[in-house]
Amino acid sequence: MANKSITLCLVLYVLFGLSIAATTTTFRGLKLIPTDADGPGARFVALDPKDPKVVGLGKFVIHEQNKDANSRLKFDDVIEAAFDGSDGASRYALLVGASDSKGSAEYYAYVLVNQESKELVAFKRKTTSQ
Repeated sequence: MANKSITLCLVLYVLFGLSIAATTTTFRGLKLIPTDADGPGARFVALDPKDPKVVGLGKFVIHEQNKDANSRLKFDDVIEAAFDGSDGASRYALLVGASDSKGSAEYYAYVLVNQESKELVAFKRKTTSQ
């Protein structure tokens, strides 16, 4: 499962250019979101995509995307999930399955969670080349 969270976090970085200054690190010369790879600064850990809390976040992602983009996606499942809570903030990287009238697809999402709120920071459809 560790390799999946590494891949998920790297893909989110490439897709969205996510650079959160307090949590970025360098790995083999690349600036990236921390993962649970060996080495200093590694923070993301893989989560069980079937865990009810993770599924709830997946549903939240689709709800927020529908609201923000006036779309009609239907939540299917969470395929992969990773978590970083190393500095007090909770960050989740998710790969979510959803469907609409055009069919099913997978979407990358990045969510920030604190005691008062949840925020969908990034959302992007996974392409066949990713």
